[in-house]
Amino acid sequence: MLGIRENFLHKKSIMWKIFQSFFQRNEMKVVAFIFIVIWMVVGYSTYFTQLSGEGGDTTFATQILYNFRHTLAMDSTFARSIMDSFDHVWYQSAEQVCSNSLDVQNLKVPWGHFYFVMYLFVPLVKIFDVQMLVAASHSGIYIAVLFFTYVLARKKKFSILHSVLLTILVSQHPLWDAGIHGQFYFNRFFLPFSALIFLILESERMKYKTAFLFIACLLAISTNEIYGISIFMILFSYMWVYRKWNIKTACMAVFFLAMSVVMLFIIQLHVGKATQTSYIRATFGGGIETTVKQLILSIQDPNTMQFISINILFLGIFAFFNTRLVPPLMLILLPNIFVGIGGAEKIGWSTHYHISYFVPLIWLSILGLQSLHKHQRVQSILIIAVFIISSFINPLDLSISRK
Repeated sequence: MLGIRENFLHKKSIMWKIFQSFFQRNEMKVVAFIFIVIWMVVGYSTYFTQLSGEGGDTTFATQILYNFRHTLAMDSTFARSIMDSFDHVWYQSAEQVCSNSLDVQNLKVPWGHFYFVMYLFVPLVKIFDVQMLVAASHSGIYIAVLFFTYVLARKKKFSILHSVLLTILVSQHPLWDAGIHGQFYFNRFFLPFSALIFLILESERMKYKTAFLFIACLLAISTNEIYGISIFMILFSYMWVYRKWNIKTACMAVFFLAMSVVMLFIIQLHVGKATQTSYIRATFGGGIETTVKQLILSIQDPNTMQFISINILFLGIFAFFNTRLVPPLMLILLPNIFVGIGGAEKIGWSTHYHISYFVPLIWLSILGLQSLHKHQRVQSILIIAVFIISSFINPLDLSISRK
């Protein structure tokens, strides 16, 4: 019996070594396959439990993509009717509404935004069902964020266990947890595209790195005109953290910032009452006193402290282990701290108002934890502690209860 047991343990040891050898040689392929399976399951669930009966912006996006089967015009009757209602129906008297013309304004800029990314769907909508395509895209975006987290953690020499724990921790953040259950916006594509920017920046030996970085930034800004500001922050944060003051990267950052300014000007010219331009006009159009007052009111908003606390508790806390990461952390959170447009930018975790800083927050958190590589036990305790705490914090009111 003893010989049989020893023989079994020997074979088990050999099989385990074979598996380890295979996984080490094909780790990313195996992990990618696992995430693809998760993507398929989540996408299927998203379609039947969420998007198939969705309204609002999901309806606008789906209608535009459906129309791409016949025309390349970025047009949605739902979007036009809603935008027209801003001016002629909402908060108007019954007499005023009844006296309005039934004609709906023709938007030259859909929803008051530039969504060039939608043209990537043109060949796809001719092949696949549009609703299934939207569900697959929406779920794929959020699975890509988790895949990025694992890949970057492994690139930074984290153990497989720590990389998995970090990935799960990211899925605990309300931006992921609530976002995957939120509406479909073209803005959400900024998440995988900004992740691609970081992966390119972190690739030391990549050929034609500047060209690929420029393409990734183009894809990122194609999701919304405002993200040129985010690209600017990302590129300068990277140069700050690594002390790599590259003239090409700096010029690229300024270029995309200028692109945002130009597109916002066009929107102001043709639409006038888009969210961003209305805020800019209200905040900076009344002089220095008005500007300061608006900023102070936004900072004093109770939801602002809640916004900061959640992002620090869930991931940002790791950045404080490297003081050089703190300024970029504050920089990426500043827009949501200073801007006040109704509250969604503070704790509306499922909306697109939080997309700009999520991937940079993950990047800074991983770099902060990397500073503790010489203290593996401390690193493990921190990850587990934050994981446990985040499991019980309610992101809507900071109460200690299951989310």
